[in-house]
Amino acid sequence: MNSIKILVASPEGDCHLWGVLAPQQMATRAQWCVESRDQLSPAALVRAVTDFQPDFILLTCLLSTGVPGIHAMLGALQTSAITLPVILGGLWVTPSSVDALRTAYSGPLIPSKNVDHSLEIIRDYHQSPTPLSEAPLPPIADFMPRHYTDISVQELWDDWIPPRSLYTLHLGYRGPFEAHLAQGHPDAVSLFHQVQQVKEWALQHHLIQPRALSRWFSCQSEGNTIRVQRPGQSDFRVSFPRQQTLPKRCLSDYVSATRPDVMGVLYATAGNTHPTLKNWVSQGRFQEAKILHALTVQTAEALTENIHFQLRQEAGLSSLAPTADQINQAGYPGKRFSFGYSACPDLTQQQELFALLDPATIGITLTPLSMMSPEASVSAMVFCHPEAAYFSI
Repeated sequence: MNSIKILVASPEGDCHLWGVLAPQQMATRAQWCVESRDQLSPAALVRAVTDFQPDFILLTCLLSTGVPGIHAMLGALQTSAITLPVILGGLWVTPSSVDALRTAYSGPLIPSKNVDHSLEIIRDYHQSPTPLSEAPLPPIADFMPRHYTDISVQELWDDWIPPRSLYTLHLGYRGPFEAHLAQGHPDAVSLFHQVQQVKEWALQHHLIQPRALSRWFSCQSEGNTIRVQRPGQSDFRVSFPRQQTLPKRCLSDYVSATRPDVMGVLYATAGNTHPTLKNWVSQGRFQEAKILHALTVQTAEALTENIHFQLRQEAGLSSLAPTADQINQAGYPGKRFSFGYSACPDLTQQQELFALLDPATIGITLTPLSMMSPEASVSAMVFCHPEAAYFSI
């Protein structure tokens, strides 16, 4: 590890202090050979790489105003046939901002949160992913699409929405809501009655209309890609990002590479309450609108949890319905993952999921920004590997 050479550089006009601190910390703490070059032009960066011959390049700028300079530097590296791993640092670094730079550079681009994260990335770069055990094949027999339309809204509210999710996370109640309600705390009692009134109104007017769609697919992993079999059609492939630090997890790890496996796809929606919400807001009924919005979103989540539980039952992973605490913490075997979240943050990949299983039959469509409509809708990929766990890229 002592032989690792790192070139730290910033674009012209950037005064990011990290460009000064990072080399000092890396050289001191990891005892690597670190060269710092502040405010380089693209051509000067290429010359520095040629002279220093680094193993890694760390490009840093403080704000998004420096990103065009980073883009030009990457373009110069690409033109010069340099494909070294490039670590990107600064307050501007987000998955979308890094993805936008991939058109300029074909080599590895790795976002970094801070100096410590950069050290981890470099230390783990050549390490293999932590292996998972080979899981048994779930006993799935039915691979046809399933529509769920005969759904009790009241049962979803009673059995599948943890009070903490509704009252604390969505409606902003401060303190232990259930304990305060049992004790007759005025604020808890008042909020409870307000929610009950909106629930009654929604049921009377059939405003919330939950529907769901699911399907099991036979599949197999190929590196970072899952190859999905579609009866009567060509195989479908969807690729996922892999962590750059250990355990270097990727969603494809949860599917067997040595034999056929299964993956579920799930959609759920609570229907479209947007016109009512807009009407109530225009009338100044802000609290009622807030409650209805929370109920709609939580109903979609509750339905997702319910269908996910049924799929886990079928896969032999769960026998008893989860408790409120288990729902809050996803404390059960088998996990569901959605595009736009930490393990697969690229929301535009919703388009790939819709190509695999189109939920138009239950009223869900995709906007040009890859968001689902109605708003209170959920899409998910269901993995059965017993070691499946949530992680961040």
